[in-house]
Amino acid sequence: PPGAAAPASPFFGAAAAAAAVHGLCEARGGAAASAAAAATNDAAAASSRGEGGGGGAGAEEAKEEDRQGAALEFFCRLHHDAYLYLEGDLVVSPESFGFFAAHADALFDRGYVLLPFRVERGMNNASVLTDAFQRNSITDTHPFVDGWAGQYDNFADRIYLQPQNPYPACFWMTRAMFAAYLSGPMWNYTLAFRHSPWAMGETAASGLIWDPQYGGKTTHLTHLRLAITHQFAIHGTEGRREGGRRGRGPIHYQDIVGGCVNGSVPCGYLSNRSLERLPGAASMR
Repeated sequence: PPGAAAPASPFFGAAAAAAAVHGLCEARGGAAASAAAAATNDAAAASSRGEGGGGGAGAEEAKEEDRQGAALEFFCRLHHDAYLYLEGDLVVSPESFGFFAAHADALFDRGYVLLPFRVERGMNNASVLTDAFQRNSITDTHPFVDGWAGQYDNFADRIYLQPQNPYPACFWMTRAMFAAYLSGPMWNYTLAFRHSPWAMGETAASGLIWDPQYGGKTTHLTHLRLAITHQFAIHGTEGRREGGRRGRGPIHYQDIVGGCVNGSVPCGYLSNRSLERLPGAASMR
């Protein structure tokens, strides 16, 4: 609620994630040859006993373990600073991504996931919020202040928004965030829909939004400086037509932040706790 602390996930921290995954990658690299040899010996033994590929729950669990191992192998070969998935009609400015890069890990380390929000041109060339198509899209978007004042140029920059609908048709992740993503179910097509109520395309772009270890939508934040341009306006189902979003523009996000600054809108606050646990570490062995 407004004026209270924003709920943070108790399951992860950027520094802890990076350190733990580095250790896992190092260990996995050293054990790769022996693991491969053991797998070959197990397969040969099963063959000599006349055992086939098998089926049922046990076989499915083995497949999921294989997929999880493959995901970790994939991650350990990569050394990028950021990992992005975007629908093809989005424009990202260097300034927006720069703000994300400067603050995402500090927030993630305290239990929050930072993401952008979409803006598009609507009727009369007005700027509208692409994903604010529900009646409560503005009233249920709340401001929260980051207490780490030294990281920002002014008070307004310290204010984040918890959007009613955090979906931005993309995900941006730092290396630590991507490690956490691969340790959970949402990258895996066969597991993701156990958690996401969204359709295929939206689920693919949801990143960590529906990951069960991240508290759902309540731990996701955006910021006025994280607007991205949606080039082709949505003309889909009734709730997302122009009439459903007309009048809900970035100006309303600006009003919420401005109200937090001048005291007319109750502000919450972000936790300053540094969290230590890496999600799914056991499943990344």
